[in-house]
Amino acid sequence: MKVIELQVLCDKLERQQKVLFFLVVILFGMLISLIIGIYTFSAEEIITTKGIVIVDEDGKDRILIGAPIPRSENRIRDDLKKVEDIYGPDFPPEANFMNLYKNKFESSTNGIVLLDKNGFDRIILDDPVPDPYFGSRIGPSTCLVINDSLGAERTS
Repeated sequence: MKVIELQVLCDKLERQQKVLFFLVVILFGMLISLIIGIYTFSAEEIITTKGIVIVDEDGKDRILIGAPIPRSENRIRDDLKKVEDIYGPDFPPEANFMNLYKNKFESSTNGIVLLDKNGFDRIILDDPVPDPYFGSRIGPSTCLVINDSLGAERTS
């Protein structure tokens, strides 16, 4: 009886030894990869890109960075139908708001735009900052713009 129990224990130890050896090989490989990565990474490296879009946990665009900022399906100002539905009713028909919005107002910019979960511009740090949704600026402006919950400027 004792010989059988010893054989079972030896078999179990051999299996554990194989698993541990496999884990040690994997960890050693990861350590070598980490060391190579540390020595090949340089803090002086430059990342060059045309734009960055940071999304939230729901996959909605929340931060747009670029020169110019990337277009966003989530951004209200990049969707003419949403602009018309949200802002259009504030203007009388004779104002021809959508024609002005499409052809005269500037929504693009160079810099950073933070969007809320609904797609409204909330904070803009750009050069030049985009026009407010209701009219064009007298001239280009470089500043920080803070908007309300419907994307209307509150301070700049």
